[in-house]
Amino acid sequence: MDASDLQRKLQLALNAYQSTRDTFDQTQQNSQTGVLQGAQEFVLQAENEAGITGPSEQNIVNDMITRLLDQNQTNLNMSVLNVQLANSALQLATLTSPINGIVLHEDVTTPGVNITPVTTFIVADPKSTVFSANVRQQDVDFISVGNPATVSLDALKGKTLQGIVDRIIRKKLLLPMGTKCIEWILN
Repeated sequence: MDASDLQRKLQLALNAYQSTRDTFDQTQQNSQTGVLQGAQEFVLQAENEAGITGPSEQNIVNDMITRLLDQNQTNLNMSVLNVQLANSALQLATLTSPINGIVLHEDVTTPGVNITPVTTFIVADPKSTVFSANVRQQDVDFISVGNPATVSLDALKGKTLQGIVDRIIRKKLLLPMGTKCIEWILN
């Protein structure tokens, strides 16, 4: 459960904003240097040669440039709003779960994939002590749910904790030293 989808949508909005901003800046620069006026006058000259006439050329050029600048400003404004909406969605997102406890194991391994009703997961009660351990593959036959188990921790200086094997997760693991094992949970 994460907000990576919302983060990607925000990044898309930011990329679109950057592209729109670049177009806006280029249009503004073209307007200030006379490039837009020249382009519009070229269009009018072609229309005059084709016999198309209308209001004065200067008014037409000014109207065309005004519309082009207005369209670019509107596109930039929409892009800014899209970024604000995407950012707001990310900031206001609340990830909730009906799970009351700590998720110890779930079978979803792809980031951004939602947990569905068919997802298998194990939840531990946060008020109880839980140990998760790996058992060598050749020793799996000696462990089953309900078996007593003894946990020895260096921090307890020789003292041990007694418990019962609550769950066995049949997930083969390959430890760094090459040992194959099965994960199990002691409750």
